[in-house]
Amino acid sequence: MFKKAKKDKDKQPKEEKKKERKEEEPRVQVSSAVEAEKVAPPTEPKLAPPPKTAEVAKEEEERKKREKEELDRKLKEEEEKRRREEEKQRELERARLEEQRKREKQEEKKAKKQRKKEEDRRAEEDEGAERELLNSIVVSPAEVKKDYHLFPREVCLAYEQLQSFSRQLNTPIPAPEIVFIGFQSQGKSSVFEAILGIPFTIIGYDGATRRPLYLNLMNSTETRITIKRDPITNVDHDVTVMPGTTELAKEIQQRNSVFSLEPIFINYESTDTLNITLIDTPGLISTREEGLKGSDLLPKANEIRTFVENMAKIPTRMIVCVEECKDWDSVEMTDWIKGIDPEHARTIFVYTKFHSYAQRFNSTRDINKYFAGTSPDVKTFFVSMFSSKTRSACLEMDKYQEKILQAL
Repeated sequence: MFKKAKKDKDKQPKEEKKKERKEEEPRVQVSSAVEAEKVAPPTEPKLAPPPKTAEVAKEEEERKKREKEELDRKLKEEEEKRRREEEKQRELERARLEEQRKREKQEEKKAKKQRKKEEDRRAEEDEGAERELLNSIVVSPAEVKKDYHLFPREVCLAYEQLQSFSRQLNTPIPAPEIVFIGFQSQGKSSVFEAILGIPFTIIGYDGATRRPLYLNLMNSTETRITIKRDPITNVDHDVTVMPGTTELAKEIQQRNSVFSLEPIFINYESTDTLNITLIDTPGLISTREEGLKGSDLLPKANEIRTFVENMAKIPTRMIVCVEECKDWDSVEMTDWIKGIDPEHARTIFVYTKFHSYAQRFNSTRDINKYFAGTSPDVKTFFVSMFSSKTRSACLEMDKYQEKILQAL
């Protein structure tokens, strides 16, 4: 009992204290709110900015304009600076490329000079060996006269009789025509004159045949060569020369000194021939050949090509395509002639300079492999002619025919 009363006594003051604290708290809060109201100043309403006057607006506009102009000026200066820098870099690059081209050109010129020197040395050695080989083969004048005829005598006699019958019947026999075509410096003119055995064409480089040449072979009891008058070179009269002299080559050289597609006409009368026309055309210009890119005939390339195409398109003409021996994938005339004679029905292919190309063969297998590249249905011949230096020393017909027989 005593303990319980003590506990109640102790408990009572605690409850009274709590009650007192609860009564004091609202007073504190109220008093602090009142004090806050007394301390804080009254808030004033925010006022709108005063409207800008026209003068202020104008100044603001001018300021913005100046800022924009300044910015544009800086951008323009930066752009100009960048442009000058780029132009400077381009100038340096151009100078570097120009210097590189000059070095390459000098090196190319030096290499070309070295190649030319080497080619001249080898050509001189080949010509010496060629002369030695040809001179070792003895051919008598009688053999030349006997063997070098365009046609056998019996054929010519039969043709004379046929011509006589045609005159009696007033029915002319048209003369067959053979046109020789090929690219420049491939040996076309050399083949042309080797068939005839008469040194009359201009042998050389850079488009030696500058005009078409019509050679009319005529069966006759007389033997003579007539070069018809030529308005291109102001030769207003016919010139008659005898075979076996150098006058023929000189006359043709005079007429061939200028480029023209007007033909040179020559009549060759002989008892040892039939009526037939041989046509030598200017050489086609190939852009593959580096050495021909400086040719003065290069601007005439399309004109020459069109002319040769028209000459070969006549269906009654036989075509002799002349090209030097080379790898078959580099040969051009086979594709070129397909547009004119796709079946090769009237085309003969003659490949020159075979002796030079044959030097790369190491065995008979290489030779057989090369010959296998020809078509069995196309008439194909491989020939080798002596050098132009040897040819230039054979202006007389007898001496030229002798060299031809020696080469065979």
